[in-house]
Amino acid sequence: MWQPRALGILIGWSAAASLALYFGSDDMIKAGLFGEACKQYGVASWSCGALPNIVVWLPETFVYFLALPFTYDSSEDLLGAGFLFMAMGSSVAYAIALVAVNYWICKLNSL
Repeated sequence: MWQPRALGILIGWSAAASLALYFGSDDMIKAGLFGEACKQYGVASWSCGALPNIVVWLPETFVYFLALPFTYDSSEDLLGAGFLFMAMGSSVAYAIALVAVNYWICKLNSL
């Protein structure tokens, strides 16, 4: 493992926050953390706004690309565009996850 610098620390905390948002977004919406409009109508409504949608969308995209190699079905991909989409997105997601795991391993080893 290498010693994380500022970008590694940023990615480590961003990935941790992303996973916390991914698993807790439904409870956060029901609690009204994103505002009363999101609490009443849900994140998909127009009255909720763009920022809560982006806050929920980014962690879902990250986890989607992490899981995509395990759920990819080549029988439905005639042109190969789905494979290229998976290869580009998943490689970035796994690189981010690798840097985040490295940060947390170094952080926990230093305790």
